[in-house]
Amino acid sequence: MWRRGTIVTWVANRPGKGRRSSAPAAARPEVSADGDPDELLGTAEVAVLLGYSSTASFSSALYQGRIPELPEPNSLEKEEGSRGPARKKWRRATVVAIARKRGVLPPADQDENADLVGAAEAARILGYSSADSFISALGHGLLPDLDQPDGFEYRRGSGGRPRQQRWKRSRLEDLAARRSSTS
Repeated sequence: MWRRGTIVTWVANRPGKGRRSSAPAAARPEVSADGDPDELLGTAEVAVLLGYSSTASFSSALYQGRIPELPEPNSLEKEEGSRGPARKKWRRATVVAIARKRGVLPPADQDENADLVGAAEAARILGYSSADSFISALGHGLLPDLDQPDGFEYRRGSGGRPRQQRWKRSRLEDLAARRSSTS
C-alpha cells in the first residue's frame, strides 16, 4: 500500500504530461520567410515556417498526410556516420508559398503600413458594446460589407488564435458614417 505523502510527492515531481523527461524542449530555430528562395530547409525550419509548435507535431502531420500541399522533398541528405534515415529538405520558396496559402504568413502583397484594426477597435468604431458582439454580428451575416477582412495579424505561440482578422480603419469609418446617416 502506498502512503499518501509518497503519491503526492511523486505527482508533484513527475515529468509533465506527454514528456518523457523533465529536460526542456529543444529551442526552435529562427527562420525568416525572406532569404535565398533556393535554400534547402530541414524539417525543423519547415515546421517553424508552417506554424507548427514542434518538429514532432509537423512530422506527425506530414506522415498522416495532413499537409497535402507540401510536395515530396527536393532532397534527401544522408549525414556521414548517421544510422538514421536521410533528412528531408524542401526549397524555401516552396515552403513560404505554402505558408502564405495556409494563412500562416501574410500575403506577399499585403501593405505592412496599412492602418488595419482588430475586432475590438472595429467594434468601437461601429458602436458595438464589445469585440464579442461585433464578431457575433459578423458571423451572423449582419455586416455583409465586412465579410472579407482587409488583412490578418499573424501570431506565433499560444497567445490566442494564430490568424486574427483585420479591417482598414477608413473602411470601417465609411461604414459607420453610412449606418449613422440611414438611422
